[in-house]
Amino acid sequence: MAHYKGAASEAGRAIHLMKKREKAQQEIEFRKKKIEEDLKISNIENKFAAHYDAVEQQLKVNIILNNFRVSDTINKYAVLLLPFLCVLITWSTYFFSSRLV
Repeated sequence: MAHYKGAASEAGRAIHLMKKREKAQQEIEFRKKKIEEDLKISNIENKFAAHYDAVEQQLKVNIILNNFRVSDTINKYAVLLLPFLCVLITWSTYFFSSRLV
């Protein structure tokens, strides 16, 4: 008795699926290699470049904030000391001008 193995279109479909699978595997391998090349570091200086830039930027921000805090503190004390300085200048001017006469 003859065995029924399916239509000829089924064999063609199986070949088509195998080719499609092989093409997908080749594409996956290509993408893997491309990712590896993108992530490959040519030398050690490039490895920490992005991190260094982030740290440098954070240090700049901290320095600017500290400068604002210091200048704010100086301004606050300058406002408090201004009347005292005015009195001191007035007294010193009076004291030295009276000695000269």
